[in-house]
Amino acid sequence: MEADLVKEKVKPKSTALNRIALGEDAVAEDKAATSVLLREPPPGHAFLADLATYIRSKNAGPYELTFDVIFSDPTRMNMVKATGILNRSTVARLYGIYEEDVLASLWWDPALAFKATIKRSRVSGGFWERDAHGAQQAVPLMELAVPVPSS
Repeated sequence: MEADLVKEKVKPKSTALNRIALGEDAVAEDKAATSVLLREPPPGHAFLADLATYIRSKNAGPYELTFDVIFSDPTRMNMVKATGILNRSTVARLYGIYEEDVLASLWWDPALAFKATIKRSRVSGGFWERDAHGAQQAVPLMELAVPVPSS
């Protein structure tokens, strides 16, 4: 009996967001599903945090930050890629910088990933700099609302 309880606790739950992201029909019982961000995305959208496996940021030297959005499967990556939402313009808008300060914005299909690199507004570890490692800068990407196809 105790083993049955453990199985129930670790059983993965199918969420509406995951089913929509994979192009499957969302069922009524999944309506209560929430995002990893603990709020619902706009109708017809999913947060990038719910579609990607990893979204991370880190230093690329003292003057640049780099962002990686890594997917676990090509279906999700291709769905996000097809929307065209991850690009230089979006990265600039999310981080409140000029497009010319986005040094790289590219898809790397063999790695199932999108990568962007931007100029830092302050030198890593410099005066008034708040994130010396650049590891806390991925949140705007996580909150990006990505249009998802309706089934």
